[in-house]
Amino acid sequence: MARILNVIHLPHLVSYKPFKDSEHRCCTVCNYKVMIETDEETILAASAMDDFELKEFDIDEAIMKLSDKTQSEDCFYAVDRIVDDDSFDCFVNGEIEEGNDPTSAFYVVLDSLIRSRHPISDDLQKRLRNVGDKIEKLLNTKE
Repeated sequence: MARILNVIHLPHLVSYKPFKDSEHRCCTVCNYKVMIETDEETILAASAMDDFELKEFDIDEAIMKLSDKTQSEDCFYAVDRIVDDDSFDCFVNGEIEEGNDPTSAFYVVLDSLIRSRHPISDDLQKRLRNVGDKIEKLLNTKE
């Protein structure tokens, strides 16, 4: 019988599809990792956004969704790799598909990365520093 082994309060970056046929993914931060042992004694880590979602947690549904290697289910999947330029762009495009304007989409992704403290690649760090410099110059330009 599947069982929950532990619930850990650990804010972490997760991704999800904005809609089923999307080529992009959105990102956000979940506050809890739910460690599950399946009937086959495999350990899985599910993500729960908040206390409410934790109270409504369905272990069988989580196992079914986490078993989907394409990560196409309506589920939060923990981001288990460093975020690089491609995944950053994918997240921004996913937020745009979900209905955010481009500036808000960029902000949502940045905010999620900051709150989760998820690592980003050196190339992405350089790119974001360049964007920050350009924004600083724009805001300090005097007419």
